Amino acid sequence: MPTLTRKRIRLGIDADKGDLVKDQLTGATPELWRGNDVQFEIGILWNSLVADISNLADITLTLRATDALGDLAAQKSVAAVEFSTLTDATWADKTAQHVLIPLTADETNLALGSGVKEKTYHLVVDARTTDSPARTITLGVTTLKLREDGAGSAGTPPTNDPLYLTIPQSDARYARKIGAPGEVQRFVSPNGRWAYDVGVRDDGSKIDDITDLGA
Repeated sequence: MPTLTRKRIRLGIDADKGDLVKDQLTGATPELWRGNDVQFEIGILWNSLVADISNLADITLTLRATDALGDLAAQKSVAAVEFSTLTDATWADKTAQHVLIPLTADETNLALGSGVKEKTYHLVVDARTTDSPARTITLGVTTLKLREDGAGSAGTPPTNDPLYLTIPQSDARYARKIGAPGEVQRFVSPNGRWAYDVGVRDDGSKIDDITDLGA
């Protein structure tokens, strides 16, 4: 019985072809639930057969929003010392790959946009050779559809800081009130020492006085 670990996407990249790379496990371009751990199992092929990659220094997977000119969403490289041995047989039976590139749940927790349930990203795999100077080779491209599953919890909203007023308290404090004729409004400081009187006289001049209650 298999053990569930993380999502597997196996990309058999035929470097002599320009078609969108398909997931070996599904036969379609890759899809992934947003915010899930995933491992990309990459095999480099030539004419559908496992290629010799002994002259490659590293292999890089790059994910960009929407298309090749989109914002960088994720990128990881694997050096030659981490390459694995791959044969036609082990690629076919899905037990090995040249390179394994993992992305964590945090790295795939990309914003899809308000109300958006899925978004397609541009995925490219390229390599640098061991030549001097190194040569860059685009091995293959495809799309990755990131889908929203609605899993997880939004968490518990934080409680109000006791130093802040509630909305009704703020409204009551700052709302403009119309007083009775001749009324003067008085506001007293928290320590009870100072009083601030505001109003208007019959001649139209304003009352705007501060009084020291402790004097």
